[in-house]
Amino acid sequence: MFTKKIDIYNPDIWIECNNLKNSSKIYQIMKKLNVTHYAYVLCFKKNVYSYEIFKIGQSAPSGSRKNIKEMGERLARQVAHLPGWGEGKPASSHGYDLILSIERNLVENKISNQVLNKDEWAVGIWNLNTYDCLAKANNQSQAEWAEGELTAQYKRLNCGSLPMGNIVDPSNNLSYKNPYVSKMTFEMFFEEG
Repeated sequence: MFTKKIDIYNPDIWIECNNLKNSSKIYQIMKKLNVTHYAYVLCFKKNVYSYEIFKIGQSAPSGSRKNIKEMGERLARQVAHLPGWGEGKPASSHGYDLILSIERNLVENKISNQVLNKDEWAVGIWNLNTYDCLAKANNQSQAEWAEGELTAQYKRLNCGSLPMGNIVDPSNNLSYKNPYVSKMTFEMFFEEG
């Protein structure tokens, strides 16, 4: 769908939460880098040397919602619930499902004996603003496709398994399985015969 390859091991932006004083810094980073639509991975520190992907996701705002100025809001509201931030617990429960997923997948499966502190998490972001899209697709469809592509790559590397934090398989979404390619783009690559 894009002229630039999306690679699960090469995000455009890497944010280690231990470098942030509060979760709202994610908004500031996204705004500074003009990230309006994106795909992301949430990773936990598996050991001193490496991270493991916990969840693959995509941007929420479509450009028409009132939170358009707060790009990164889906990401920020999820990580805001992790323990260890200076600002305390968020006022809203939106994003708390991340904590429930961590408890269900990491704690119950004895991968960790507690919900990991925010300092043990990182975020990889693919800034789709920097990719030329070959398909005639809106920002949300592009983000859905990128989320599906990252998930498909993860599954190929992990014997078909989804990341622990993904309940639904994003590689089954319509934008990924059947992206629309414009006639002009199609004609660039194929001749009528």
